[in-house]
Amino acid sequence: MSTSRRSLLAATAPAFATAAGLEPVLAAAHAAVPADPRTDPVVRDLTERATQAHIALMRGDVARYRAFITQTDDFTLMSPFGGEPTRGTAYTSERWASIGRFFRNGRESSFELVEAYRSGDMVVLADH
Repeated sequence: MSTSRRSLLAATAPAFATAAGLEPVLAAAHAAVPADPRTDPVVRDLTERATQAHIALMRGDVARYRAFITQTDDFTLMSPFGGEPTRGTAYTSERWASIGRFFRNGRESSFELVEAYRSGDMVVLADH
């Protein structure tokens, strides 16, 4: 992207955020800094929980997976099956059972943390 286009986007984003009432969101996004899971205890704990949840899900152990996550109304899961992310109450008991059956013969899998960001009480883990 050219410098002039990047500058335009950088100048436009705050104006859009102000018009849309998103100043706190934009400020939080700019305040998020890379976090080191080796030295940040909150990020380290969350990474460990995400790892254990991932292992449980890949084995089809939905009950154990759900023990590691907090499902709130704004809970969002990007399905490994593709399609739109699913949120909140779309995850019924029947849906969780279906997910467990799909993965029940899962093989060993790993959770590889690519990057972690932390800002205030928000942590973002990027993994693959």
